Amino acid sequence: MALLRTPRAHAQNKTGHAQEQDRPDVLSAREAWFDGQLDPDPETLVFVDETGASTKMARRYRRAPRGQRLYLTEGAADVIEQERTSELARLSSHAREAEGYTPSPRGWAPHLTIGSIVWMRAENEESGTYMLCTQPICDTVRLQKDTFFSFTTLTPSGQGEDFWLVIRTNEQHVKLRMNLLTTASTRHFASFKPDNSTRKITARVKPQTGKFFFEDLGEKEYSWIADLDQLKAQRAASEMASALGRVGLDEYEWLRRGGNLKG
Repeated sequence: MALLRTPRAHAQNKTGHAQEQDRPDVLSAREAWFDGQLDPDPETLVFVDETGASTKMARRYRRAPRGQRLYLTEGAADVIEQERTSELARLSSHAREAEGYTPSPRGWAPHLTIGSIVWMRAENEESGTYMLCTQPICDTVRLQKDTFFSFTTLTPSGQGEDFWLVIRTNEQHVKLRMNLLTTASTRHFASFKPDNSTRKITARVKPQTGKFFFEDLGEKEYSWIADLDQLKAQRAASEMASALGRVGLDEYEWLRRGGNLKG
């Protein structure tokens, strides 16, 4: 049975240019779109071609000049790969950072909302706790009075352990993993006074360091570290809500197991 050959005029696979772009209506729409785009400063752009990262992907080989042997100390390959992977994970998780590459716009200040990562200073001012704000967005705007905000604790992960988030403070990479236990020690609540003009909990600048910080009604300071990507922040809040809403045994499960209403 003879097979029909595809006409040569038919579009072939792996064409480098979509023929639809040559249509007058598509061409005019593309030109209008390009004209309406802003011209960003190329030095402020960061290009990321991955959205996930794992330090377990460390390669066991490297490149060296022809005829020369490459020497790496024990564990150096893992350290190099973890550093690069941590940087990629950090870039793909945050919307803005206090220690990021791009400086904050003039006159801009962060406000406390879901995904805000803060560092709560302890009473001795030598240590503190990293926390993630889990307050819904709708409860962080148009505030009329003092409002309680909810946080969950972020715990530094151990060497070689899996991590949920990477942040950078003082030019150092700090691996943090999120603690979703429902015990009281993993959650924190604090009341804040909204700004009269923005009706949000807006950060202030510390004159000594130039860093942003929030202050609750108890005069406890929360240094602003970063704003998490909204989708990642929402997933974190959903996972926490699922953990808090888990029921071990309800009345339907009790009846299914043969419970006696009279007993």
